[in-house]
Amino acid sequence: MNQTTSPDLKKFAKAAFEALGSVIQDLDSDTFETLISDEYISHFNGQDILRLQFSGESLLGMPACESLVSLLVGKGCLAKAYLNPVVNVGNLHEKFLKRVHWVYAKPYLKGCDVEETGSAIFCFKVSFLTDDKTERLYHAAVNLETHRSNERLLDEWKNLFVESEPDYKGIPCFTLPKLEDAYQAASVILRGKVSPELEKIKTLQEKFFKRDFEYMQEYYAGLVAELDEKERRIQAEDAVLRRIHDRRTSLALDYKKKLSDIQEKYRVDIKAEVVNILILYQPWVRMVWGVRTREGELERIFYWDPVLKDFSNTICEECLNSCDTFFVRNQKLICRTCQEKV
Repeated sequence: MNQTTSPDLKKFAKAAFEALGSVIQDLDSDTFETLISDEYISHFNGQDILRLQFSGESLLGMPACESLVSLLVGKGCLAKAYLNPVVNVGNLHEKFLKRVHWVYAKPYLKGCDVEETGSAIFCFKVSFLTDDKTERLYHAAVNLETHRSNERLLDEWKNLFVESEPDYKGIPCFTLPKLEDAYQAASVILRGKVSPELEKIKTLQEKFFKRDFEYMQEYYAGLVAELDEKERRIQAEDAVLRRIHDRRTSLALDYKKKLSDIQEKYRVDIKAEVVNILILYQPWVRMVWGVRTREGELERIFYWDPVLKDFSNTICEECLNSCDTFFVRNQKLICRTCQEKV
């Protein structure tokens, strides 16, 4: 059976080389040449010009492409894609009032607009470092408009249709912000995901430490008991007693060193690094709501997400947890739990 060229692999390789500052020249439908940027020549065995021919369905077995993949993983890779849901704003007012409840407050819609938003999906490689090394991949999703967790996007991932171009037009484009704030939010999400695995590893390491510590204590206790017995038998020979004393000092130092060694052996370190980031663009509806209360009037923004078919940013402004029932206190929207603390 003849293998055919995979245009997706060729397209991926070309885009990756171009992102690294290389110059591309197509030779035919299966082949292109690339002039490697000086910065990355060392990653390709010192070659500054590469010819790549795609005749299969895998990058494996192609040394230049394997080096390319290794380089991309080492640098981290930023990519983008689009979600193209159908946006219907017709009955969002009623949906919002059914979804979000208000106590001693009256909301009213001041306006709504369809606009583009973006979410960053961070892929972290986490290394659990003990006397061995365990690695895991974790994902964290953060909306770049609100800088809040968008983990439901990952929950629905298998049901989403991700595309390379947007189908929607005529709405305000989303300007990609600096990713520092989103990275901090993603790091908080990551800590929550890593904690269960970390606790399991710590528990296992503590079990092994206790075992080795007990063996070590038993061993050194036996040596000290032998010295005690010798000391009882020999009472007047100063030279022998000095040797016993020196041996006790040596054992104490050796015990301290062995204890430090097993503490180091079963210590757990953790290292996390970003492997890649996917920026996922989509349309959503920005809704501006006024809220009348006894304390006066305030204004808040909520978002309708047509991908998840739910409202976003329904967050208690005190504890920052999601909620569907709001109270108003000191010009803040708070949840029932925070209200009961008053």
